[in-house]
Amino acid sequence: MKGKNLALVMTAGMVMAVVSACGNGGSSDATTDASSEYVCSNPNADTMTDISITGMPILSNSVLFAGADEGIFEKHGLKPKFEMVASPAASVSSLAGGNSDFAWVTTINLLQAIEQGQKIRAVAPHAGVEPGFYDKMAAGEAGYERGINALLVPDGSDIKEPADLAGKNVAVADPAFSQVLASSFIDMHGGNSQDVNFVIMAPADAYAALLANKVDAAHSIEPFTMSYEDDGLRNLGWLEVENFKEGALMSFMVASEDYVAGNADTVERLRCAMAEVTEFGNTHHDELRAVTAREQKTEPDAFDNSLVPYFFTSLENGNLDQVQNLMVKYGLLKAALPMEDFLTPNVMKDASE
Repeated sequence: MKGKNLALVMTAGMVMAVVSACGNGGSSDATTDASSEYVCSNPNADTMTDISITGMPILSNSVLFAGADEGIFEKHGLKPKFEMVASPAASVSSLAGGNSDFAWVTTINLLQAIEQGQKIRAVAPHAGVEPGFYDKMAAGEAGYERGINALLVPDGSDIKEPADLAGKNVAVADPAFSQVLASSFIDMHGGNSQDVNFVIMAPADAYAALLANKVDAAHSIEPFTMSYEDDGLRNLGWLEVENFKEGALMSFMVASEDYVAGNADTVERLRCAMAEVTEFGNTHHDELRAVTAREQKTEPDAFDNSLVPYFFTSLENGNLDQVQNLMVKYGLLKAALPMEDFLTPNVMKDASE
């Protein structure tokens, strides 16, 4: 069970989307139009700048440590110091409190925080659902047999499809992203999520409750999705794969507007470094698993079977409109935000090149 608990910490950030109640991260006079002459294709370390990056101890964030190990940040004149926190909300709070220069956050957190008035901007794309994952899974392609977010029921249950969940108790990890994934999945498969009784439980508790028949279904993530069949459970579907069939960019690196305005060169160097770091992550899964085990101080093979997320080197195929539309539909956003409200100009420019 030790390995399962550790692995759970590594994947929880993919489903948790609790928004911080902290104050604004910058003044109303802050601007995101600062420019830099730094060019990604001509990296240099003429000056070395210390930067602090806050994230979570999850598998997707291991790419940051791997990037440091490979000298990618150093090549772009950056000396990163990493601090891992327990939740995306705490990561956002680190910016507002001035304790961090950059932070990893989910797209959900980013958009909700900005709608609530926090002065932060996305400075580089990070990870999400791979474009084409759904089609590859449907075709039975090796390596695409499973996703990360499952909706599980007991194998002997009379719940055969999502529509059968009407009037049932369904455990979800949080009332935001986790519940929205489940609700949308149920609705798209002929059910009515408004007829479902959602119960908020931590993933470990939800899995145990399902095994004990205390709930009828449960949203679940790794490591539990790695052995659910052996535990007598059945999966109704992989939620993030079904919801985002074309792929989706689900996390970013962000900074406060004040930091962006006052450190244009450093911000651009970070964006350039992250493009290389994420490219490295997509082709070096074993290295990321090993780094994860190292940083968690656990057995080297603890994450050998863990699913590594897809890393976005740019906004291309990020389908942010689809993400926002889903958030609006289920009440996580009042209205979709224009890209210039949450992205720096260079991130948007990179997407158009």
